[in-house]
Amino acid sequence: MAGDVAAMFGGGSVFPMVKSGQLRGVAVSSRTRAPELPDLPSIAEFYPGYEATLWQGLFAPARTPQDIIEKLRKEVAAILETKEFADTLTKTGSGEPYVTTLDEFKARIRRDFERYGQIVKAAGLELR
Repeated sequence: MAGDVAAMFGGGSVFPMVKSGQLRGVAVSSRTRAPELPDLPSIAEFYPGYEATLWQGLFAPARTPQDIIEKLRKEVAAILETKEFADTLTKTGSGEPYVTTLDEFKARIRRDFERYGQIVKAAGLELR
């Protein structure tokens, strides 16, 4: 906004400014265009296969009893599946809520770890 940044990834935090015209959106990082910004292309339209979507998940200690995990999943899923919650996410440009199974979530984490691990290695980055 102050003219100090040439480009950035912003997600829902910059959505209102893009929507109002205060910032110029170039593309969304999801696989497809965002319904909230239908004129803004997805990066995948320029670079097929590109996707950098944000996700959030809940984690619990490894020894948490399965019945507690299932109760948490059920309660959180009930909130995520309400129209009110979905509308709030849409209005803020934060995407659509989705609920996965434990196995789907583990697979997502593995895929992202492998994908971003390859990028880190290719860039020659090291953790210190």
